[in-house]
Amino acid sequence: MRSINNLRTALVLLFLQIILFYSCGNKEVQKEETKTLISVKTDRIYIEQLPFIIRGTGILNSKSQVKLSFKIGGVIRNVNFNEGQSVKKGQILASLNPSEIQAQVNQAQLALNKAERDFKRAENLYNDSVATLEQFQNAKTAYEYASSTVQIANFNKQFSSIVAPANGTIMKKLAEQGEVIGAGYPVFLFGSTENEWVVRVNIPDKDFVQVNYNDSVSVWFDAFPGKTFVGFVSETASAADPYTGTFEVEITVKNMPAETVAGLIAKVEIITKKKENYSIIPMNALVEGNEKSAYVFILKGDTALRKNVIIKKIGQNKLYCNPDNLEEGALIVTEGAGYLKNKSLVKIVK
Repeated sequence: MRSINNLRTALVLLFLQIILFYSCGNKEVQKEETKTLISVKTDRIYIEQLPFIIRGTGILNSKSQVKLSFKIGGVIRNVNFNEGQSVKKGQILASLNPSEIQAQVNQAQLALNKAERDFKRAENLYNDSVATLEQFQNAKTAYEYASSTVQIANFNKQFSSIVAPANGTIMKKLAEQGEVIGAGYPVFLFGSTENEWVVRVNIPDKDFVQVNYNDSVSVWFDAFPGKTFVGFVSETASAADPYTGTFEVEITVKNMPAETVAGLIAKVEIITKKKENYSIIPMNALVEGNEKSAYVFILKGDTALRKNVIIKKIGQNKLYCNPDNLEEGALIVTEGAGYLKNKSLVKIVK
């Protein structure tokens, strides 16, 4: 009996020792956790209302683009300019072989000379009462008809050459020397540099409904690094493109340099009248991310919570983010975030 009691006493003592051991261990862990609080610096998130911005890419062109062609058909004798070349107003861009055209002018002139002689003869005979009034009138009509034919032939001869209507650029050459070409068939696509420059961009319907005439636009070109050009919405499409389902917006760009040429790639930001809210966070709060999303640490009490944020715009030393999961006034870690994990315990250093 005594041995059983001794065994019970030994077990109780062992149990008490185990409890004491774990109690001391927990105190040590708590002390260790207290010692490993991570020091951080913070800033507050605030909400700012800014215009809704639509971004796009387009190609710069002259607002005045015309297709230049010959008034009549024939064989092309000369094509004097190639694509991309600049031309001055009045320069001859291309011409037809004049042999056939000149023959038509000569033929019309000969017919006029004959009609003029017949008319004068009929007039004299009519005055002498030899020819009838009808004969006189028929001769007069034939003379006037021949005169009109000469005018047409000379007019066609005048437009057997294509002349630059203004200072501009050959954007496209559609025919070559020696080709037989029909009347009115385009030979050049010509863009005037005397008028305004425009960028045409295509945007989806959800953005298009926010665009209004005269909305301000910022424009950038890789050809002019570091320069921002000002523009405005000058035209909007009345229907979607049947192939892409997007809508075209024309942007007039102001104050383009003299060396500007058609075809430059442009990046645009259309500043609409619609307003939207952004959560503004400091750039140095960013832990990791890309142009669309990033990770940051938000404090809840003394605990750092890792959160994913959607980046909508990058400013100078700050990020404009979707406000859905960012509470205004919340503390965000700006220094020390690199040492944190999700739910790390922190202390704020001011």
